Amino acid sequence: MSLINNTMSATALRALLDTNVHVLGDMNDDGSNVRIQNGRANYGTEATPFFSSVEILQQSVDSSQSYLTMSARALFEFSPQNHFVLNPRSIGRQEFTPSLVKQLLDGSYFAAEPETQSLGSKFRSILSLRNK
Repeated sequence: MSLINNTMSATALRALLDTNVHVLGDMNDDGSNVRIQNGRANYGTEATPFFSSVEILQQSVDSSQSYLTMSARALFEFSPQNHFVLNPRSIGRQEFTPSLVKQLLDGSYFAAEPETQSLGSKFRSILSLRNK
């Protein structure tokens, strides 16, 4: 249950699952063939980069690259065996291993993490996630 840069709270991770994110890729007109672009994470590991905002995506890649928008949950469900990197060229990048993705999707990560945040700090976590 390891989040590489372990800075996201359980509350922020819950919010992330239902937040729309942006991933490099494309699909055909009827949506039957989705292609998602992979890259490299630390130590040469193949990873799927995804972004919390279009602005961060545009700062990180060539503006001519196509991208898809979907919930993080849908992205993780699409390729649960992948290693993912949120905002890969940002200081606040987050890496998600396949085992962490599985735990987020099946809810076991949240069962192991006690909720200790106040309502105000939960709200700030969600806002900071969306404003990165």
